[in-house]
Amino acid sequence: MKSAGIRQTGIIDVAVTGVDGQSRTSDEVADRPLQARYNQKMVKYGHLAERNSLRFIPAVFSHTGQIHAEFKALVREQIRHKLIDSEGEPKSSKIRAGMKWWSRCISMAIAKTASRNVAFKVARMREAITQDQDEFITRDANFEDVVSEAND
Repeated sequence: MKSAGIRQTGIIDVAVTGVDGQSRTSDEVADRPLQARYNQKMVKYGHLAERNSLRFIPAVFSHTGQIHAEFKALVREQIRHKLIDSEGEPKSSKIRAGMKWWSRCISMAIAKTASRNVAFKVARMREAITQDQDEFITRDANFEDVVSEAND
């Protein structure tokens, strides 16, 4: 990673967190679940990165596509440096366009992954229900055999 023209090695730790009515209790603090996860990551790994002169950035996303502000700032910084390398000092509109494109890409990747996870869990639940039904039907058939033998 580059930071203000100085090359600095960094660590990016990716986390996708769920956002629901319990974790997001108000529209005024929409980023609270992301901030809570960010804080957890910083407490757990931040001091280790600092001790080793590394830049630590938790890349925290919600399953709905929200992105923590600190990671957005890193991406904006990287887009800006890329534009500086290719064409000199960039216009703010080019940086915004790059951020918009990047945000769409990452949101689609998160949505696709979340959809796959839901489909996988539904398939597992369906298999478990089918297996339970098969066991119940088998038990019920065995019970009917026992009853018919007792009546004979």
